[in-house]
Amino acid sequence: MKKLYLIAICRLLILNLFLNISFTPAYAIQWPFPPTGDMPGGKVGSVIYPDTDSYSLGVDTRLPQGKFQVQSDKTAGTGTISSTESTVTGNLTVFTSELKVGDQIIADKQTRTILTITDNTSLIINTPFETDLTSENYEHSQSMFIVKIDGSVGINTPFPVNKLDVKGGAVIGLTYTTSETAPESGLLIEGSVGIGTTTPQNKLDIEGGVTIGSLYSGTDAAPTDGLLVEGNVGIGNNDPKSKVQIDGTDALRIPVGTETQRPVTELTGQIRYNTTLSRYEGYDGTAWESLSGSIDIDQDTQIQVEESADEDKIRFDTAGTERMIIDNLGIINITGGDESLNKNSGILVIEGGTGIEKNLNVGGSLNVEGSFDMTGETGFTGQITTEAGIITGAGIISDTDSTDNLGTTGTRFLNTYTDNVIANKVQLDGATGANVLQITDNALDGLSITEGTNDLIVVDTTNGVESVNITPDTNITGNVDITGNTSTNGTVIINNVTESDDKDTGSVILEGGMGIEGN
Repeated sequence: MKKLYLIAICRLLILNLFLNISFTPAYAIQWPFPPTGDMPGGKVGSVIYPDTDSYSLGVDTRLPQGKFQVQSDKTAGTGTISSTESTVTGNLTVFTSELKVGDQIIADKQTRTILTITDNTSLIINTPFETDLTSENYEHSQSMFIVKIDGSVGINTPFPVNKLDVKGGAVIGLTYTTSETAPESGLLIEGSVGIGTTTPQNKLDIEGGVTIGSLYSGTDAAPTDGLLVEGNVGIGNNDPKSKVQIDGTDALRIPVGTETQRPVTELTGQIRYNTTLSRYEGYDGTAWESLSGSIDIDQDTQIQVEESADEDKIRFDTAGTERMIIDNLGIINITGGDESLNKNSGILVIEGGTGIEKNLNVGGSLNVEGSFDMTGETGFTGQITTEAGIITGAGIISDTDSTDNLGTTGTRFLNTYTDNVIANKVQLDGATGANVLQITDNALDGLSITEGTNDLIVVDTTNGVESVNITPDTNITGNVDITGNTSTNGTVIINNVTESDDKDTGSVILEGGMGIEGN
């Protein structure tokens, strides 16, 4: 029977709404039917109020705000209210926690809709009461369902601004409904959802732009078929700490295109892969710069780390020419460049100090303007030119072939300062049994001494051994003074014989005796 009564009531309502067959305004229909209590005060069940003026229907509301509205059961309000025009003032009321915008307030058998809640004791209603209230008790109820005249539907809100507005959570699906609880102000959908499309192929298909965020929604238009997100986005992460946080082990693919396919609108921070130049690049606000190592805008100055597959070299190019290579062993090869003319020119200019632990090989000239300190052995295959002299703690050593010279023809040393040359005198200290000064046979004079006013050769012996040994025959022009014994094994020829007047004159003057073995 209940089902039959309900069908009959629905048919009457349809006739009223669509065929303009009106109820008497004072009529009301109560559910369950037939009524079992007073109507409307002390009613049992829900009361349906047709409004023939606007052809609207209200369930538990005398003031439907749309073509059809269902209101919740009434709840007694806290405190009392008074009114002046559209302003309602409360006494001991808690409007902000008890009421919401859109709720209906009932007092003195009149129903009004709340438009604004100022604070706990003040609110604004849509229409003033017929007469201002003075300390009246009141009831309130919430809109549970409404269909506006434009077809908009509101659930738990009397003011839908979209085709469907839901205040609170919603659940859709055969197994979700009545078993799953939606998140606060959220939505659970069991099946696929199509927005702008009637054939969704995924859980959610959207044809058009999407905006997410309390500030963006209803304010900013998303790009065509694009997405605007106000907050952080997590991919593979449920607690993103930045605008985009991706947790995964595979890869992120950025835009790829030719040089002519760069964005029309260039913005600082854009990155892409340039297939024309085979490099990653980013826009710095004025130009596209390479992210693949270091390279300038016109591509002729760069650092390359892989010119060919896995070559393990670093190449340095400037102005289109390769200048330096560091290979896999750490060897640095610098090519090209001009010859160094001073400390500020050449292929390598170092302003600070340079320490070299191992060998330094120089193929050309080595010019040093300051001090050049060497603690180890140093070999030079070229010429050494110095303006400040050479200071050595280990001596200057020739190689083993004994063909090296100290000085060259036409370029000689002015003075030689050694321990063997003292005050223009050469002092030779030889080992026992070794020749101290040995002059080998020569086509020219082996030892030539220019005439002077003093003794040219002085030989002093203190131990009685031979001091001077001349081999082979030697011609001596000038006087020879011999103090001590003299042994002559060869022939002595005395030229320029001078007649002797006494023992102190003549070509040969002997102060001691003379022994002659031969004739």
